[in-house]
Amino acid sequence: MSHAARATQFTTATANGAAADALTGVEISKDGRIAALYGNELGRDIYQIALANFINAEGLDDGPASTFSLNTAAGALTVEIPQTGRAGAIESAVLEISTVDIGQEFSTLIETQRAYSANTRVITVADELWRTLTQTAA
Repeated sequence: MSHAARATQFTTATANGAAADALTGVEISKDGRIAALYGNELGRDIYQIALANFINAEGLDDGPASTFSLNTAAGALTVEIPQTGRAGAIESAVLEISTVDIGQEFSTLIETQRAYSANTRVITVADELWRTLTQTAA
């Protein structure tokens, strides 16, 4: 018995009634769902963000560029969906306040400026003493 090539046939097809459209944006919900938004005002969930929790988050090692590294002091790692268990919510489209203490930074700036000013005075006085010494020796 030979097997003849057959043409592909669709027996059923369904449509949601929405025409294809271009991606116009992305939205992130408090529970970490990332939705792609399209020009036809429809959206589709494309991903969900997971959050890592540790028994002792203060035990994580500081890394470069505001990152953290796992170590034994942090305890066990659990991965959770936002707003479940111990996991918090995702805040989308908000600006985080700087973690820099502006008062401390300003105080450090003033101290540095005063130290620079004092150093330039020392150099000026040393230069004047050198001139006086060389003029009297001549």
